[in-house]
Amino acid sequence: MNPFDYIHVAMHGHFDDKLSVRYTFNGSDGSSQRWEGSLPDPDAIVRNFMSARECYVMWQNPMGHYFGIITADPMDPRAGRVMVTIMVDNGDAVAGRAIFSALSGLKKAFLEDRLLSDDAVRKVLQSVGFPEAPMKLASWNYNRPDEGARLSPICYRTYLSTRELETVFSFPNQPEYKRFHYIVVITATASLRPGVSVDRITAPVKKQYTVVCPDNVSASQEIVDEGDHLTLTFTKDGFNPRKENVTIGSPSPYVRTDGSALIIKTAEESGMSFTRKVRLSVRSAKGGAINGYTMSVNDRTVNTMEPFVELNETDFQPGKRVEIQVASNNFQPLKQSYEPAELMRQSAIELVLQPLEEGIVLRLDFGEGRVFEQQISLEKNTPEYSQLRGGNFHGFRAHRQAGQGEIYNVDVRSASKPVAPNFDNVASRDDRDESRRRVVPVFPKAGEAERKTADTPRETVAAEKKPSLIEKLRAGKEAEKESAAKSAEVKAPERPRGPYDKPAGDEGENSNIIKWICVGVCIIAVILGAIYILKPVDSDKIAGAAVAVDSVSAVAQDAPATAQPAAQPAAQPAAAQPAQSAGVSADEQADIDYFNANRSWRRDALKSDSGRKLYDAIVAGKITEIVNHPYFATAGRATNKDANNVADLIWAATGTPNEGGNSIALTKAEKGGAINLWDLYEALARRKPAEPNANPRPGK
Repeated sequence: MNPFDYIHVAMHGHFDDKLSVRYTFNGSDGSSQRWEGSLPDPDAIVRNFMSARECYVMWQNPMGHYFGIITADPMDPRAGRVMVTIMVDNGDAVAGRAIFSALSGLKKAFLEDRLLSDDAVRKVLQSVGFPEAPMKLASWNYNRPDEGARLSPICYRTYLSTRELETVFSFPNQPEYKRFHYIVVITATASLRPGVSVDRITAPVKKQYTVVCPDNVSASQEIVDEGDHLTLTFTKDGFNPRKENVTIGSPSPYVRTDGSALIIKTAEESGMSFTRKVRLSVRSAKGGAINGYTMSVNDRTVNTMEPFVELNETDFQPGKRVEIQVASNNFQPLKQSYEPAELMRQSAIELVLQPLEEGIVLRLDFGEGRVFEQQISLEKNTPEYSQLRGGNFHGFRAHRQAGQGEIYNVDVRSASKPVAPNFDNVASRDDRDESRRRVVPVFPKAGEAERKTADTPRETVAAEKKPSLIEKLRAGKEAEKESAAKSAEVKAPERPRGPYDKPAGDEGENSNIIKWICVGVCIIAVILGAIYILKPVDSDKIAGAAVAVDSVSAVAQDAPATAQPAAQPAAQPAAAQPAQSAGVSADEQADIDYFNANRSWRRDALKSDSGRKLYDAIVAGKITEIVNHPYFATAGRATNKDANNVADLIWAATGTPNEGGNSIALTKAEKGGAINLWDLYEALARRKPAEPNANPRPGK
């Protein structure tokens, strides 16, 4: 195959006052039929535009795609326009950058250097980097017009830069081109002549790429548009496939564009490395899998949470062995070496670790000087060794001796208490087999003999010292024990007690203790009652009686204590209205009584300006005016519990970030011409500050 045999070149224009083809380069076949009837009149195209020194023309037919440049002949400016055209066979693709460079080079060779030869054409194509062998792309096939459609002669589109012009050449099959014979591409500074009507294409160039994959690479799609997502799969013999996702139009180390071709790089070009996953099994030589272990491959730590080991491509270097090291607690470390070819053939690796064994000396103490010593060997990863280290040997306490080695003293005497109850001996609970019953020894209470000795009074003061309450309790306790012991001798034989039954005598002992505790509680209750009765009367409780006349006070003082209740009803009317004599008008007193008696306040029910002022302050959300109002600021005047709760909440929020929220809640308190104190309290309670105002509220 000759180079550039898919390329065809022609130069035509008005020569000797007629339109003719001056030169053609027809590739390998030398046919000129590609030009007959397809070349446009360059002068007719240029006459449609103003300020168009040069312009480009694109068109296509079943034979291929055409790209031409229309310019003036520098050697004969008075002559007509000349057009240099490059034709690419149908289905063959060339980047727009190469087409633009080739048109510029051929224009110079034909019109300036006057070199009209095939060698000159090949030299130009080689110098601009025109590919000798084309890429076959589906996006460069002939875009056949709709059947029966009438095509317009020409349309035009503009470009701002050389790069934009190269993009137009790279994507010649635009949907908008199907309605026209020729597409004229001119600079954005040119314009149509007055009175000329030519359709203009303003839609951006739709960039549709054909994916070109090398060997060992596959793509999820063959044709993609800009902005699409593409999945690439790279493969290599002996290794796991690797998938990478790219976005068309965004920078990526795995792809590059050449015109309308999206060329996928090889794994070597993109610097990609592969891995091989081999299933891994680590077990003990005694049987069973090992879960906790550390592992390295060629001194590189690997993840042991997965059931496989991941080997890198760099681990399989020629002449280099693969070293795998495994270590686990209570096992001997393992190091194995493999040939790369051997690992490539294996689908699984099994590593067997040898357990560590420890020599142990057991000294079994059976009592009465019978001690048997036995040396055994235990694997450190067994439950028996773990229990022995924890001080347990089959339910008996094991004490490790200090010093070298591991020596354990095990107390296996029958009277010794095991570390935990032995529940496997079910027959020991059968009352019918006394010989197999486990006997739980009952030890005497510590210090009982010493307490008896200490409780015995000295002979020198026995006659003078009077028995105390504690001594009486102890004497009664001893008497109860003796009585219980005597009655036990004549009672019928009872069921033998099991290992978990209470010892004899505990029930009587506990009942006596309960009795004496009840007696002590009663005595304490009597003493507390006497103290409460003899306590002086609080001065605050008889404050109401102090306002009575002096004669009544004198009578109250001379009367005995039994007459005091009769004098109290006479003094209560004076204490029921402590604020009437404090300069409060009748209307204000009526409002105070109204505030104290109602949980819902209405403004039209108030009689005084002071009462209406408090109501208006609440509706306006003025916290300072509310808490300083005489109703709240005068001690003892506000007796409405809900009103006091509201005042306490808004005062607690004063000076805190919640103060504004409380003011808003106050402004929303009036509903239907009334303020419901309970609803207001609930609204304020939802706005309690984290750090409330610690100062006391006025009037409290």
